[in-house]
Amino acid sequence: MEEESPTSAGARHRATLPAPDWCVIGEPSGWDAITVAYKGRLSLRVSLAREARHGAAPGPTCTEEALEVWRAIADSSARRTPDASGFAKLDCRLEGITGGITDGLVERAELRVGYRVPPGIATDELERDVRAVAGAHTGDARVTVERVSSEEPARTPRTSALARAFVGAIAGAGGSATFKVKSGTSDMNILAPAWGCAMVAYGPGDSRYDHTPIERLVLSDYTRAISTLRGVLERASLTS
Repeated sequence: MEEESPTSAGARHRATLPAPDWCVIGEPSGWDAITVAYKGRLSLRVSLAREARHGAAPGPTCTEEALEVWRAIADSSARRTPDASGFAKLDCRLEGITGGITDGLVERAELRVGYRVPPGIATDELERDVRAVAGAHTGDARVTVERVSSEEPARTPRTSALARAFVGAIAGAGGSATFKVKSGTSDMNILAPAWGCAMVAYGPGDSRYDHTPIERLVLSDYTRAISTLRGVLERASLTS
């Protein structure tokens, strides 16, 4: 399956097969909430290399040049959505840096840059921005950019038959439905553009705790989610 993996082999394989009428992505949103949008994601590897120098040589190290490149990337990202916040804001993070690498002939440094991409911005645009930064670098190091993985932003309508079925089923289980948009990614990013069918993400649990040591699930919410899904399936059979 490769869930939460950059390659997402399971979802990418499934996207090549026929689309269903409805699709529900299993992701925690709270038993009484429905997720209809996810930011996209772009992961880049930015590598720097130059001839090795003595440690006492004047000028910045290759690692310091890498930090200069990172600051230029961050500045370029900040100009994209200067007044936005939350789901509408482009997030750019330095996910890792490696420096001080040398074989005696060449010294190297590497940046791992990650974006969370709101609707309205394509990952190709951001990659071009970074390549422009790399091309404008005035240091001695050669800068190369490699795309590691990417998913485009995804948004599905709140008014689809599937979304309405969830609203009714949550009400039937004693709740009042809310809609959510998320800064993370899910299989919706891959399947929604490929299939174009009605799609939401749903599941009990608090997504703030995902992939942390305190990930948890309240059992009463779990049972309410079961009731909700039963209600959705009943409504699906009536509209099929």
